[in-house]
Formats: sequence, structure tokens, C-alpha cells
Amino acid sequence: MPSVSLFEAGVAVYMKSMKIRKLFKNSSGVSAVISNLILIAAVIAVGFAALAWTYTTSNSFSSQYSNTVNSDIDQLKERIAFEFTFYNKTANNTSVYIMNFGTVDRVNATIVYVSNASWYVSFSPAQFQLKYLNGTTAASLNRNEEGYFVLGQRLVTGNSYTIKVVTGRGSSFVYAFIA
Repeated sequence: MPSVSLFEAGVAVYMKSMKIRKLFKNSSGVSAVISNLILIAAVIAVGFAALAWTYTTSNSFSSQYSNTVNSDIDQLKERIAFEFTFYNKTANNTSVYIMNFGTVDRVNATIVYVSNASWYVSFSPAQFQLKYLNGTTAASLNRNEEGYFVLGQRLVTGNSYTIKVVTGRGSSFVYAFIA
């Protein structure tokens, strides 16, 4: 194995350092490399930003879709039974007794319609109050709970009427009765 003298090794290192110095003195090659590195870093940064935006947007859409599907399923599970309807001729109001026999909780009435063959009247929650059978106010009915509300509308005794209850989830329940 040929041995390299210390002098030869020093000359070789000196020559390499001279080549590196020449490379740095010739800045046209270095500036192209640096500009390409900056460009690559910018593209990678924009790529990560686009990836983050896509991830958050897809999570948002997934969450909205899940909420919509769950709401639609809950709407299909809502069931209201009309137990009894009583028209009080002296007070000119109708008491409507209902029961939540569905499989979801928090069923509430957001609007109630009373109609016959020639007219209809709508009642908003400000015009009626859902109550439990003991008379306490109820915001909604849970599974197997019963309640009632009173509608102040003059009806003609002996005529047939229809009551339509629309819930907060958008379900509609219709009941026909004779006043």
C-alpha cells in the first residue's frame, strides 16, 4: 500500500479548499442552487398548507354530514300519539293531549295547525304552552311521556277539524276530531 506523505496530504487538502473557494467566488452557480432550494421549500410549505386546509375542510364536511344523517334518523324515530282532544265551548279553547311513543327524546311542538274544510289557523310556541299532565311546563317530551297544550280558537260544535303538529325536527303528525 503506497504511503502518502504528510506534505502530499496537505497539498491535496489545500487544492480541495481552493476548488471550494473558486466555487463560492463563482456565485452564478451558487445563486441558482440557493434559489432552487428556496423554491422547493416554498412548494413544500404550500403543499402542507393545502393538505391542512383539505384535512380541516373534510373533517368539517364529515361532521356536518354526520349531524344531518343523525338528525334525519331521529326525525324518522319520532312518534306522537294523540290521546284525547277536548273542545271547551264556554272557554273557546281546545285541549290536545299527546304522548311521545317514539324512540327519541326531546320531542317538541314548534307549530300547530287547526283546520277544517274551509280555513286553517296556525299557532306558534308563543301562542301555546306544552305542559305535563300535572300542569308543569315542559319544553319537550321524552320517551313515553305525556303532555298537553291548549289552543285558543273558537270552533263550531259538531264540525270535524284536523290538528297538525309539526315538531322541531320537522316531523308532522295529523289528527282529526269532532268539536
